[in-house]
Amino acid sequence: MLHTIEFSTILSDNQHIDIPTNFRSQLKANQAVRVSVVIDETKPMERKKERKLGTLAGKLSIPDDFDEPLDDLKEYMY
Repeated sequence: MLHTIEFSTILSDNQHIDIPTNFRSQLKANQAVRVSVVIDETKPMERKKERKLGTLAGKLSIPDDFDEPLDDLKEYMY
């Protein structure tokens, strides 16, 4: 039985095809797959920039009184 999933992606610099995360659950290790490549020359896709974790480290702070009730809302809280 054949199942088909279709998605758009960009061929990486090292010529790898990235399978979107939401399709990976449909694939199993050592499963035979058939890949067809359709080259779309009408509009080039832009590769999303990869996020770098930790770029805001140390730039944000939470005040010590963050969980304290706000004076403006006291009449609604009690």
